[in-house]
Amino acid sequence: MRRINRLFKIGRHAFNITFGMYDSDDTHFAILSGDSFNPDYPSHYLLLDYDKNYVPEEWNLIVKEYKLRRAQVWESSKGRYWLTSFSLIPAGQVLEIMYWSKCDKNQAQFMFKDGFVGLRLSKKKDPEYPKLIDTIDNEDVKDDKEAKFYNYDVEKIFIEYVKGKMDNEKKEIFEKLIKLEKQKRRDEDEKNTA
Repeated sequence: MRRINRLFKIGRHAFNITFGMYDSDDTHFAILSGDSFNPDYPSHYLLLDYDKNYVPEEWNLIVKEYKLRRAQVWESSKGRYWLTSFSLIPAGQVLEIMYWSKCDKNQAQFMFKDGFVGLRLSKKKDPEYPKLIDTIDNEDVKDDKEAKFYNYDVEKIFIEYVKGKMDNEKKEIFEKLIKLEKQKRRDEDEKNTA
């Protein structure tokens, strides 16, 4: 997977989002949890994939136990779920959550191998999915100085992109990014085969 870390400036806000492009022709596009595998430094978002496990009690426990400001529950396709949180947490905590939770354990292999996990944002067969089904707010950490930093800008971009409701300015940025990365990959492939 090709990892892309980009600084986006939208209005007065500037922030980094890490993406991945994969498959031989870069047909799939994913948001990645982070770009650094320091087990102690808070540099990852929580992006968990639950294959056929609907476990709201577990999701509430994760948000409360790890002092996440908020999280979203998505139905990624029929009977399959994602838990996303844009609170920055250390990679070590992401792995800990993956270990004891009911999420897809294959994600942990990617975390060890690549230093990140991803959720595919490319369009699915059924245009109804993914769909947001719940937002879990953690009232306990509203004013807690130890609470994890929450990136509302990345959350907003993610939700708008997934729901297909991104405004034209942001859509142009994303489409330009994807086009540039595809061209870059083709150029590198040509250079390597020459």
